[in-house]
Amino acid sequence: MAKRLSVATVIICMAVAVVYSASRLISIVRHDMFPNVSSPASAANAAIHVPEFNKKVAVGPCIAYGDAVLPYLEAESSNYTQLYHGSHRNVALILSGIDSPKSLAVLRELYSRDQLWAKEAGMLGLVLCGQFNEPVHEGAFIVQDIDEVKATALALLDRKEAVPFLISSLQSSKRDFWAHTKIMEALGALGDQTSIEPLRNYLHDKTVFALDGAFRALIMLGDRDAIPITIKRIEPDMDDSQALVIPSLELVTRQNFGRDREDWQRWWQGAQTSFRIPPEAIETFRKDALRVP
Repeated sequence: MAKRLSVATVIICMAVAVVYSASRLISIVRHDMFPNVSSPASAANAAIHVPEFNKKVAVGPCIAYGDAVLPYLEAESSNYTQLYHGSHRNVALILSGIDSPKSLAVLRELYSRDQLWAKEAGMLGLVLCGQFNEPVHEGAFIVQDIDEVKATALALLDRKEAVPFLISSLQSSKRDFWAHTKIMEALGALGDQTSIEPLRNYLHDKTVFALDGAFRALIMLGDRDAIPITIKRIEPDMDDSQALVIPSLELVTRQNFGRDREDWQRWWQGAQTSFRIPPEAIETFRKDALRVP
């Protein structure tokens, strides 16, 4: 009898443990999916710590709290020394969105630092506030090791003198897919025709995965040749990251042939003489290029 009771006790304890673990998991998932933003402290916590996929949920509430959220942002990030890829963009968006003397002072102080994420947050925030006035030149922070945030900032600033730096930065093998994409989109948004040839080369290059960035950039530059070049790159088994160009191609052409290159080629053969790039496609790509990643 005692043995049966002990077995039953073990089973009950195991069941309780499972239920507790499940409730904890649900709690964690709920926090990640639906971060608490009901106070300046909780909103600041979410802006810094919630996983990337839902981090921006906290940006709007933090801006709404205004200067009241500043001490909590500072505390959650250990005086902005614990920023990382993602949270630094949130800090820039929040401080520039508040756009008060206090938040601008924080942005200027962050930009004066040597630590990468803090400095980049300060730079982007000042750009978004229209307060970044540094010239673009070799050695300037904004053109050193250009990533997707710096590329977007240069596009927002409309700094055409940055085009050579953006083009040369594409040649780095260290660039990831999204950095390549945003650098190319920035070149398109800046509107310098000298970007067309290098962007066409990237669209031709079978080792390049960011086809969508190159295509969008060339369309922003008004280059119709981007269409047949892109069509030649379409394959039934093309890499999924390369296939991201297909929805953009469909948006521009208003056709829907998916990964069927032969159908695309037949359509282009008949349409190429009269085809014009829709202005609304250019505007859509430009808005995307100027959106903070």
